[in-house]
Amino acid sequence: MILGKNKQFALLFYGQVTSTVGNNLFDISLLWYIISITHSKTDLTILGFFQTLPGFLGLFAGVLVDRSLKRKTMLISDVVRGVLALGLYLLSGTRHPSFMLIVFLVFLLKTVGTVFSPAQSALLPEVVSKDELPSAVGLNKSGSALARLIGMFGGGVLISLLGAPLLFIVNAFSFLVSVVTLSFMNVKESNSQTIKRSSMSREWVAGLRTIVTSTAILRNMLIAVISNFALAPFNIVLTAWVNGPLHSTAFVFGALMACMLVGVLFGGLSLGFSFKHLTYKQLLVYGSIIQGGFIILLGCTKSITLDMFFMLLQGLALGILNGTLPAINLRIIPKDMRGRIFGTLGAADTITQPLGMVIFGFLMTRIHLSLLFLIIGVIVIISGMVFILPSKQKSLNIHAAEVTPAEG
Repeated sequence: MILGKNKQFALLFYGQVTSTVGNNLFDISLLWYIISITHSKTDLTILGFFQTLPGFLGLFAGVLVDRSLKRKTMLISDVVRGVLALGLYLLSGTRHPSFMLIVFLVFLLKTVGTVFSPAQSALLPEVVSKDELPSAVGLNKSGSALARLIGMFGGGVLISLLGAPLLFIVNAFSFLVSVVTLSFMNVKESNSQTIKRSSMSREWVAGLRTIVTSTAILRNMLIAVISNFALAPFNIVLTAWVNGPLHSTAFVFGALMACMLVGVLFGGLSLGFSFKHLTYKQLLVYGSIIQGGFIILLGCTKSITLDMFFMLLQGLALGILNGTLPAINLRIIPKDMRGRIFGTLGAADTITQPLGMVIFGFLMTRIHLSLLFLIIGVIVIISGMVFILPSKQKSLNIHAAEVTPAEG
């Protein structure tokens, strides 16, 4: 197994799993903390908007990543985010914590994090061989899903027992663990020192040109843009659904998220099988239809048991989608452009999220939540229809495992 054979990948994997647990403990505790102190759906929407706004910076964060050492970039990002998470914990301990100051600190935390993901994506091919890359991507996705499962389900339990603010400091500790594991890594990076320098704007345009000239990358980006517009407010709508129509607790919210993440975990683990038996196009079209369909069904019942089942199945589809897109992109994107292209793709993934937060936040106070689930699900299904359009790209019509850089 790659974790046992490759020490560098193991350090990267375990550090990021720990950090992801902390991030998801933080995410669930932050949402529940805000609704418990403000009792306002509008404030939830404002928080969600500022959480997604830093995604715009990803358009340029990737250029910085390509010009720097990826591991060092990740280290600095984790240190700063750990300090900010600690600041949020201290702020929550005051008698009358300022909502806008909380939003500002969260905004800074997410802003600093915009360089982390493209740096991690660019670093992964440096620590595993080309043959190990599909397994590493699938394992990363499954590990991330397991970490999110622990974070979300554990978060619901811990909020009920200890209160939400304590989980802010747990998040700070998880960043420290990530810093330690990254510090022990020994990777020779083919970084900015081997790349001919030009202006940042020219480097960014070169990366953008590569995206525009690849139909496969463009379609990947389009499916992400459309689906993320709809999915951006999903956790907020689900929070209001549990707190409102279900008349339930943070524990149930955590359990529902846990069911989705179990699905994502098994979706990631099934990637090897999926890549062998379905084409790239089939994986994305079927995955979007299944995910959107079960999101729609969420709002059709007030049964917690059925909602848990629906979350499980839509998570399974999400796991396959989340693993397919980066696995193909990693094999298509030129090595010296990974940082800027993943940064641009990451920004494109999130660039419509603030708009989604505003629109769905407005609708959340005016229409029934079940109708919102219907709208979200339909848009997710539509995103998969992008791949039904005719294409000359052979990579869309063969098994995903067979895609090569020349075909992208």
